[in-house]
Amino acid sequence: MFLFGLVNVFAGDPLTKTAPPSYFNLASASTDGADDAGDGADGADGGTGPASALPKTGLLPPGVGGQIAGTVHAASDDSPVGRILVIAYREGRGGRLVPVSSGATQSDGSYTLAGLFPTDYRLKFSAKGYDEVWYPDARRAGGAEPVTAEAQTSVGPVDVTIDGQQGSISGVVEQGDTQPVPTQVTARLLDGSEGTTPAARTVTDADGGYELTGLRAPGTYEISFVADGYRAASVVQRLAGGEDRIQPAVVLSAGGGEVSGTVRGEDGPLGGVTVTTDVGGQPVSVVTPTAGTVGAFSLQDLPTPGTYVVTFSAEGYGEHVEIIDLGPGESRTGFDQRLEAGSGSVTGVVRGPGGKPLGNVEVVVGGAVTTEGTAPTSTTLTTGSVGSYALNDLPVPGDYTLTFTAPGFAPETRPFSLTAEDPSETPGPGADHPARRSHRQDHPG
Repeated sequence: MFLFGLVNVFAGDPLTKTAPPSYFNLASASTDGADDAGDGADGADGGTGPASALPKTGLLPPGVGGQIAGTVHAASDDSPVGRILVIAYREGRGGRLVPVSSGATQSDGSYTLAGLFPTDYRLKFSAKGYDEVWYPDARRAGGAEPVTAEAQTSVGPVDVTIDGQQGSISGVVEQGDTQPVPTQVTARLLDGSEGTTPAARTVTDADGGYELTGLRAPGTYEISFVADGYRAASVVQRLAGGEDRIQPAVVLSAGGGEVSGTVRGEDGPLGGVTVTTDVGGQPVSVVTPTAGTVGAFSLQDLPTPGTYVVTFSAEGYGEHVEIIDLGPGESRTGFDQRLEAGSGSVTGVVRGPGGKPLGNVEVVVGGAVTTEGTAPTSTTLTTGSVGSYALNDLPVPGDYTLTFTAPGFAPETRPFSLTAEDPSETPGPGADHPARRSHRQDHPG
């Protein structure tokens, strides 16, 4: 009976042992026993395991592992911050923190770390231009609070506020073909946290350049530009953390100018006078009224800065020419002009070699005298309409000469005549007078 019992015991099939899929390690194919992940688990034995086996290190499949999700906001204006690197650490051997998962925030500031084993993690948030922060608001890992991931569960929101480093905005203000006018440049943060107090303010340098520094970032700023005689302008610019942004050149347009006043004759205000100038190659003219505000005129909306040749003409009075420079947004009001009966004028431009206009050239009329007993004299403009000149109140009819002199140039004399039919004349061929440079070194002209 004893032997029969032994035979029956040992003759039966041994009990089958079954290992669950999680028993098999698929995280590594190494066979040296290394702890690649640093979490205390030895390396794999090289086996493949069943198809449903799960890794013991690294990340789990998203549907099985846990998730941590949240949003990153800026401390400066509470706006969502994109492109922030988020790294999840867990403790390995000896308490050493090992990075096991990472991701980046989207444009709306959101992030998701998936496939996490159920354990505690510490989260670090960092990017260029931002101060590194550990959840929730620590500057180092030692002050971070752990976040526990749960299998097949999304933990959150795990939100963080990050500090951006200060930034700057620089650029150039252009004001057309004129000497730059100092421009006040002001930056205001648009989120309203600073009220109406400017975040930064400066004045452009001699070349129109400016730089606004020490700006809180990230932030959206309104940059305003104000200069005397120019229309105010503004731009809106978004500044990322630590960014030194170069703003495209800002072009300021000058306000419209005006020339106005009253034309007078020997007996007072004079009506029926035609006042003419040129704007963009097109003549613009007004006629002084003969009733009401007799003699009044106004040339408005003149582009500035600019130089205008204004001609006053009336039957029996000939023409009177004035060259008027208008600065940015400048208006010349109260510009009273007197016309003398039987008088004319001469205008033109003096040019040097190559056709370049010459300023500071003395122009003297021969054959006429002023009330002071001297010859009428003018000097060509050095700014605005360079090289231009105008001489008025010349008796009509009359034959005259014009003499042009300038240092380093030979004198030039041209004859011209004024007649009653055309009391305004530009002598010589057209309105230009070429000046020839002297080749004699000892020539005083």
